[in-house]
Amino acid sequence: MVEQEIERGATEAEHAAAALAEIQRIVCEELAIPRRVEPTDELVRDLGLDSVSWVTLIVFLEQRFGVALPEEETAVLVTVDDLTTLVVRRTTSEVRS
Repeated sequence: MVEQEIERGATEAEHAAAALAEIQRIVCEELAIPRRVEPTDELVRDLGLDSVSWVTLIVFLEQRFGVALPEEETAVLVTVDDLTTLVVRRTTSEVRS
């Protein structure tokens, strides 16, 4: 999804929207969060992610988007929007490389 958007020359806003939708899907389906996930949701406080669910989420995202999400970059993330921004940045840089 995101890879296709980047390859066809989508705007940064379109990349972000596609990445956010996929992150929301993964959080709800794979981590069994029983509500709509919003960009402003805090990953720990609002979604209740613990260390195990955090690692699980990162692994799912790395596999889905085909990018590495280094611990030094993910450790500082607070919100779903922060995570989306990182995924878009990493995905975009991987495609350009």
